[in-house]
Amino acid sequence: MGAIILVVAGLAALVNLACFIAILIKLFQREGTGSGIFGLICGLYTYYWVWKNATLFDMQAAETGAKPAITVRGIMMLWTASWAVQMVLNFAVR
Repeated sequence: MGAIILVVAGLAALVNLACFIAILIKLFQREGTGSGIFGLICGLYTYYWVWKNATLFDMQAAETGAKPAITVRGIMMLWTASWAVQMVLNFAVR
């Protein structure tokens, strides 16, 4: 049973990493190299920055008529959920 929980926690970690990279790319594009490197070093800054600006990104995408497969707010919800699942499962195994 513990092995299954660890596998699911590992999958949640991969989702977590993919969301972090997607948002980090957006941070580099919008704020420049300095903020991007700081966001790479301090993931909490990246997390806070994108939650603060998620509505702005989605509004700008709607204004340009772009219909992305997943919105920035959707990525953040997925990132938050995967982080929570990963933490709960990691504590459950211990």
